[in-house]
Amino acid sequence: DGRLHAFSQDGLFVWERERWRRIYHSERITREAIRTILEDRTGAIWLGLNGAVMRVAEQQGTVLDLTRWIRKDDTVQSLLEGRDGSIWAGTRWGSLVRISVPVFHQVNME
Repeated sequence: DGRLHAFSQDGLFVWERERWRRIYHSERITREAIRTILEDRTGAIWLGLNGAVMRVAEQQGTVLDLTRWIRKDDTVQSLLEGRDGSIWAGTRWGSLVRISVPVFHQVNME
């Protein structure tokens, strides 16, 4: 659809209709903490962070701590939406977590 999402020290932005529009701002999240961005089929934006993911919808941000399922020093490097609408989070250290809000599922990679 031609939209592009980007994060800076001023917040989360979307490029649409040939201009940038800020869709979320939080002092808690810095651009250095953002590893990946995904827009799901509902229009919610998912951000991969250090040990967590953040879901931004309707200008509200919800941080989902993943350290119960991944190493505390791990970072979410990739996000993918499954056919069923669940979000898959892949990490730097090889963990894979399926998120079907509000339930999390750890996938055993062994």
